[in-house]
Amino acid sequence: MSAASTADARRFDDGTRILHDQALLAEGGELEDPGSFVTRLNGLLLELMK
Repeated sequence: MSAASTADARRFDDGTRILHDQALLAEGGELEDPGSFVTRLNGLLLELMK
């Protein structure tokens, strides 16, 4: 797998996990690892700002 493919796969995984965690929060649930959620969300925001 190329470096670009690996990065794309990581971004896709992070995006799906963010969406899942947001849905869990929206229905009143709690996250197992809130720190990971914040880290993934901040990473996405930083990439969007580039």
